[in-house]
Amino acid sequence: MKNYLRKVLKEFGAPYILKDEKTTFGRKNGSGSNWMLGVNLNQDNNMTVGWRAKKTFKAMTTNLIMDYKHGKYWAIDDVQHYNGLLSYYKMVEPDYFKDLIKHFNDKFSVNVAQITKRLLSGSVQSW
Repeated sequence: MKNYLRKVLKEFGAPYILKDEKTTFGRKNGSGSNWMLGVNLNQDNNMTVGWRAKKTFKAMTTNLIMDYKHGKYWAIDDVQHYNGLLSYYKMVEPDYFKDLIKHFNDKFSVNVAQITKRLLSGSVQSW
């Protein structure tokens, strides 16, 4: 594969050089080197943020909701971080994260979007 890529680059006169020490190959099952910018191309050729990121995000969402319900409001930078992750994850896997937020809204009888909007607006005091 590397030789083929070198040949193609040469044919097109591309000013690129493959460096063997930086060249990695991923596996079909998604493990290994298929990660870039926090996104993985899985075995079905779909982009995913991965199960670890999903697990961490679920825990963050639960903590956000429970803290909010108990009057422990997150600092604005923590809410901004959470909201940024949600936006990024929704861009990568829109259906999964839309359904996940709906699940949390139903499970806890809340509206996560309203909670984050209220916390970001500064209309509640952080702890």
